[in-house]
Amino acid sequence: MMLNKKNILAFSSILFVLLLSVLIYSFFSDFGLRDDEGFYLYYLKQGIAEPTFTFFHTLGNLFGFIFSYQLLGFRLLNLLLLIISVNLSIVFGYQFYFNSKKLKDLDFYLILSFVNISTLGFFSFIPTFSYTSSATIACFLWSSVIFYISKNGREEDSCYYTLLVLTFLFAICSRVQLFVVLLGTLPFILFFINRFINKDSNLSIFKSLLAVSIFTFIFLAFHLHFLTEILPIGKIIYETTHDSLLLFYLSNLSYLIFHQDFYVIYISILLISFYLLLKFKFKKDLSVSILITLILILIIKDIYGFSKSFLDIAGTPSNYSNRALRYFFILTIFTPILIGYFNFLKSKLLLKRHKFDKKFIFLFLISVLGCFFSSVGNNSNLVLWASFTIGLSSIPFFFSLTLFKNPNSLRLISLVCLLAFIVNLSIIYREQIYQFRRSPIKSSNFKVSSSPFLRNIKIDPYSADVIDNFLLTLKDINFNYKSDRIFSYPELPGLLASSKAISLGDAHNQHLFSKKQFRELKSIETKICAFLIYENLDKVENVYILQGEGMSQVVENCLFKIIDDKSNVKTYKLGELINIGMAYNDYSTYMTEIKLKGPYKLIAK
Repeated sequence: MMLNKKNILAFSSILFVLLLSVLIYSFFSDFGLRDDEGFYLYYLKQGIAEPTFTFFHTLGNLFGFIFSYQLLGFRLLNLLLLIISVNLSIVFGYQFYFNSKKLKDLDFYLILSFVNISTLGFFSFIPTFSYTSSATIACFLWSSVIFYISKNGREEDSCYYTLLVLTFLFAICSRVQLFVVLLGTLPFILFFINRFINKDSNLSIFKSLLAVSIFTFIFLAFHLHFLTEILPIGKIIYETTHDSLLLFYLSNLSYLIFHQDFYVIYISILLISFYLLLKFKFKKDLSVSILITLILILIIKDIYGFSKSFLDIAGTPSNYSNRALRYFFILTIFTPILIGYFNFLKSKLLLKRHKFDKKFIFLFLISVLGCFFSSVGNNSNLVLWASFTIGLSSIPFFFSLTLFKNPNSLRLISLVCLLAFIVNLSIIYREQIYQFRRSPIKSSNFKVSSSPFLRNIKIDPYSADVIDNFLLTLKDINFNYKSDRIFSYPELPGLLASSKAISLGDAHNQHLFSKKQFRELKSIETKICAFLIYENLDKVENVYILQGEGMSQVVENCLFKIIDDKSNVKTYKLGELINIGMAYNDYSTYMTEIKLKGPYKLIAK
């Protein structure tokens, strides 16, 4: 079959549909009772009523009534919002670069297909709508609003202001620092657009800032009680869970320079230099296919190197998925740079004046900045979290490939598309089907629990039995969902989220790790105590303790300053869970017995 753009479009479209089908299939299985997703589900159900360190759940909760706050609904919502936001960025990026409103060009549909395939790499971490999703969506929308208003002659209109408000809605719902970064950079970017990009329209920076300010005032007004409850402990949360963030980010950036995964970039620069010198300086008749083949061999060799860890249990996400996604992310960033270097050096050797493509450089910088800004909204590993926004960095990446004029460019595009498909397919299979974070990786008897919030979700039988026993016990003891509270410890947010119960303090109370201290959790007990100290107890009658492991003395002291340890309580055994140790622990599998104890009375009452 002759290779042409129509055939490649059909091929890439089939790959995207296959990838999307596997992803949606994975949504119907696995739920970590001791995992972050349990925390997300709990707060998404509660909405604005429950304060936590971010507003993500108040936004997600707005959609929850449509699907009765079920986990499957929040997973599909996450997918839908990501796909819509990244496609807006593609559409407006394409219109900006080619200075056209028409979207009939075959290249556009190729790029659309390629970028959507790349975007699904996001699901290497967690499928449910979360503050991670909110940060990624915010940066997709941020780039789309910039590309929209950068098109020559386009003025501020209702579409512009709608995109602008949506950008800052998702930004403030991720983490406040992302909102601050995007707001702080907005006037400078608009000034740059006015001066150098969209010269035909005089964009009003004041009106844009005013629109964001009005939105912010309204948003905070709706969250006054939320802010009143969270502000006293906000300082404690940020000081204790994310120390030395600047130094941590600098160490992340050094990873890009010194880690072995990215030596291929430096070797590629040398290969390009040698190739061009031989061809144009020493007049050797060399095909560019040789150069491309050598670079692809290096890439495939590296990917094979860490693919051997595919079946290892090593982290969340796993070592394989972690490295594969970051590797592909870095390739999307450096490939346009390498192509630019190739063209620049070629023109110099031919003694021709090199013309820089300023519009492409602008599109590239906005895309890359958006990726790294998204990691600010996650407050953690800079490179890892930025790579979840790979859909954005892949826009200039695929632009550069489709614009790369070479007889073999169609083969290269097909190969890259296939490579993106294989990487993301392996990640989705690895993280969502074979091993789902800290859930048991293999079971011959998956079950659907009786939880109304986990309908159609197949989980391991141990988790399903514990959920069923938990819900049945709450019914038997006449648990009052309005006045009774549950303190869950440690790491049982998913079990709490399977019911309609409300937590005492935070829903995700993690424990300290014995072997290695996880940077984000080394002061976790201070955070747990802060939530307990500032808990609103006015409507609380009874407290139950949902426990999986021994409670530390620090947490116990905080808890029993609120509840009476001399209360007449009973212990209800709910069954056992298979637990796989978290990242930075020893990854050993062990059984955890889950118990519910209560009712405890408040000391004040």
